[in-house]
Amino acid sequence: MPTSRRSYSIAEKVSILSSYDPGVQGSGFHALGRRHDISPSTIRGWWSHKEELQAALRDRQVPTRSVRRLSGGGRRPAQDELENRLFEWIEHCNNKGLRVKDSYIRLQAKNIYRQFMVPTQR
Repeated sequence: MPTSRRSYSIAEKVSILSSYDPGVQGSGFHALGRRHDISPSTIRGWWSHKEELQAALRDRQVPTRSVRRLSGGGRRPAQDELENRLFEWIEHCNNKGLRVKDSYIRLQAKNIYRQFMVPTQR
């Protein structure tokens, strides 16, 4: 097995999965793993998302060599509304030609949070 992490494009994943033949000696997950130097559990994970990978390979407008992940993955934002408002503010500043430093973004995020997210206490 490789000692460092390696990323595979969607086309590579589909190509490896196409050689999997369930129930045939020498073409199972372990054999594929040895042949391609990939962990069998990684191939099993790809197999569970086989339809999504094939659909992504067919429907992508982006060249498949650069596409490595399916869309929709990743952590969801904890404060979705705050992030949307902050993104709009950054775009507004950029359109006006203003510099947007990370310290400004932090301050604006705090202001937006105080203004819209925290209920007013009276």
